[in-house]
Amino acid sequence: TRGTHWQDPQPLAANAVLQADLFASPSGGAANPTIAIDAADTVMAVWQRDAEIPHAVWPALGQPSDAVTGCVPKSNETAQNPRLAGGKAGRFALALQSDGSVYTTAYRKGRWDAEAQEIGPGQQPEIYLNPKNHLFVAWCGADNRLTVWNPDWPAEQIAFPGCVNRPAIAQDEQNRLRLVWYAGEVTNRDGRVLPNRLIYESVRQNSAWSEAAIITQTQQIAQPTLAAGANGLLYLAWADGNLYYTSHQDYTCNSVELSRAGQTVYDVVRQGKFHPAANPIPFCKNRYEGLLYAPNPNPGFSAQSPTPDGPFDHFAELAKTARYEVLFATMWYHKDQDMDSPGSLLAQSIADLYRQLKENPARYPRGITVRILVGNPPEFVVSQFKSQFWNVMQDLKDAGVPEMRNPDIGWRVEVANYDGAWPHSHTKLMAVDGKTAQVVGFNMSYDHMPKGSAAGKGGGRVDLGSQVTGPAAQAVVTVFDDLWNGANSVYCSNFRPDASAFWMLSCRVEEGIATHVPEVLKYYLPGDDDKVFSLYRNASYKESDEAFAQALASAQKTIDTTQVNFTLDLICDLNVLFDVCTFEDSPAYMSAMMKAIEENGVKVRVLIEGSPIEGVENGVAVKAFEDALRQKGLEDHLEIRYFDGATHTKAALIDDELLIVGSQNFHYSAWGKSGLNEYNLAWDNPQAVGDFKRMYEYYWDRAVPAE
Repeated sequence: TRGTHWQDPQPLAANAVLQADLFASPSGGAANPTIAIDAADTVMAVWQRDAEIPHAVWPALGQPSDAVTGCVPKSNETAQNPRLAGGKAGRFALALQSDGSVYTTAYRKGRWDAEAQEIGPGQQPEIYLNPKNHLFVAWCGADNRLTVWNPDWPAEQIAFPGCVNRPAIAQDEQNRLRLVWYAGEVTNRDGRVLPNRLIYESVRQNSAWSEAAIITQTQQIAQPTLAAGANGLLYLAWADGNLYYTSHQDYTCNSVELSRAGQTVYDVVRQGKFHPAANPIPFCKNRYEGLLYAPNPNPGFSAQSPTPDGPFDHFAELAKTARYEVLFATMWYHKDQDMDSPGSLLAQSIADLYRQLKENPARYPRGITVRILVGNPPEFVVSQFKSQFWNVMQDLKDAGVPEMRNPDIGWRVEVANYDGAWPHSHTKLMAVDGKTAQVVGFNMSYDHMPKGSAAGKGGGRVDLGSQVTGPAAQAVVTVFDDLWNGANSVYCSNFRPDASAFWMLSCRVEEGIATHVPEVLKYYLPGDDDKVFSLYRNASYKESDEAFAQALASAQKTIDTTQVNFTLDLICDLNVLFDVCTFEDSPAYMSAMMKAIEENGVKVRVLIEGSPIEGVENGVAVKAFEDALRQKGLEDHLEIRYFDGATHTKAALIDDELLIVGSQNFHYSAWGKSGLNEYNLAWDNPQAVGDFKRMYEYYWDRAVPAE
């Protein structure tokens, strides 16, 4: 089960002043004070004084006395590091260390237990009472192993990484214990133990502690302090030059308001057959980062600035931000000609990542993993059946990536061919660190670069995608893992720049296995509340088919779609010669649009590719759709135009409230019984809708009406 990232750490101003009421400390010296409050708003303070552990008690709204209320048993010259927790009315619990062991004692009915209980060897204890008054103590035990104790189970240890100072412990909204601690070491993805300065967390679930995950990196030894709020939030603070803080809340999408079309999609994905009921659907609390336009945004519909190489510059820039991993999948990956192809741009960003890791490995505590998957589409030239895979490898070499693996710094670049060509994978996506993802419809091809770019090789073909930061990126990781597992990955040991022309002889095929460091398998909350659904389909999983079709059928006013393909079933291509099919042979997307027209009077606009290849199939479907509507007297509800130029776009806008965009064509190969892999994002977001509408109207006004 994925957890949630802590919020990005924020510094408090170095000169910040917290106002507080001061009170006179009891007579005598004082060290290591600790304070807590019980459910009755009674305050207790405990501290060290010479060879004893005194305490004082007073009402929270009153003034503390300068008189010591009493002393804690186990007060002697070796007792130190007391830590206090408040519980039910009149209840407090204390942990301390003495003579190399950790002790705990309880305060009830105005007095401490007669004797403190020894609970294990170690030092630097922390104590916690949860809302039900259950007691937990955590400390640095033997060999600096983090140890946790509860009266109902034996002490448990987390072997790695070891603790340096006092751990912090609290309970989250789901009643799971969370440990937070500082450590001076890390294990990279290849198992190498390296020095570093990090704050970690581990969560106890199913009677076991999760693998330690990094919360943040520090510049010096830090002492984390953790507090639990009544609203389920956890608050963490530490000093690292400045005072830093962060917060944590479990990820949920309860009581989120959706548009009517968005609710239709939610009802499909939440019905139980696509996702376990216990798993969250990560559709809320995301950030819409914008549409990704190929070959570039046009000032006629977008204020985005064009870039020299269009959307491929966004791929490259996002990849360079990685701290842990880059996951990239495409169908076509064209061969580079002059180190100016889309693949070459991506490879250069991977080479930059390698150099950054090599120069400053401490900045990347786990190392970096890069996985690149090509879709293995059937190619008609047998000698080039798997040429795209080797195109990736050659681009990486040409960009200056000198090795595919380096366990000492945790570097690993993996390249794989999707396991299957009939059907192949048609998905195009990127996910970085499980935080930000891009889902698009265009391939790594000169065809989608701006005209005039790449020394005139850019084709200028129009296409579209979108970028999201937030929990939905975890859904993209899950989709990538489904594609990667079982893929044909190749490792080449002789990948050096000075390798001979026969470097491919050092390569061996391995099975693709999706693994991740724990830091990337967490829901990242960017602080926004944009809503987007992940819609995937493959040979056996038809979530996107069902959600997309039902969303279309649910339309009440309008459907605006732009498609490179718009077809009936495969056999209907014969309609060019014979009357083989009618509209009754239409796939689910076309039937859904017909339902919306018949039942709700929806107006449908279809903008499609008119080139000779796609245009023939599209023309068959257009005629069948128009004939069926004419027979029902509904022909004025459909308007079809041919795109002015070349388009590869696959998107639909429903009632100006839900935008579905990605790789799934309105083509028989991408729906129904077909096993082709496809992936879309469905945006229930006014900004995404507005961005698309402006683009759509721009191209619609320039399109040619179908005849």
